[in-house]
Amino acid sequence: MEVNGSQQMVLTTYSKTRVCVCVREKEKSIKQSDVRCFLIELLVCFPPLQTTVIEYVKPSDLKKDMNETFKEKFPHIKLTLSKIRSLKREMRAVSEECGLQPVTIAMAFVYFEKLVLQGRLNKQNRKLVAVACVLLAAKISSDLRKPEVKQLIDKLEERFRINRRELIPLEVSVLVALEMGLYLPESKVMPHYRRLVQQG
Repeated sequence: MEVNGSQQMVLTTYSKTRVCVCVREKEKSIKQSDVRCFLIELLVCFPPLQTTVIEYVKPSDLKKDMNETFKEKFPHIKLTLSKIRSLKREMRAVSEECGLQPVTIAMAFVYFEKLVLQGRLNKQNRKLVAVACVLLAAKISSDLRKPEVKQLIDKLEERFRINRRELIPLEVSVLVALEMGLYLPESKVMPHYRRLVQQG
């Protein structure tokens, strides 16, 4: 059987059992963006059984396709989708090491994504911006004392290999870029929060 004019699957049956084959698109969401990655899924029905066959895609090919799709959708963003996701993983890891709550990490993600969508990140400032987002979220949503803030900055400095002297001026720039909007509506934070809790 031909799927999308290229892929073929041959089904052979040796009995008179009716074979039902249909092709459907499975939509796989790429986190907090409007980009979608489509996989071709083959649903094969052998009453009373149902089997799904999904074509294998190399992780490197999938990563390349997602980055290209993301670039087409958001040409003004200077970073690849895989690099953005990598930065968010680092933000989460260091936040958890410092004992920050999932809601704080979720807020940092919202700040970070707002700046990404504004096209303010590039190869040179991406780590500093990520750190500034974590720091601002921690200051707003956590009751941190001065020693705890210092410890957080030390961890961020070590993990992201940045200089704190560059961080302080950038923190103000990030605050201005966010239009001082650090208190976020629940609808913006909850999708990130739920995902963080589910991932454990």
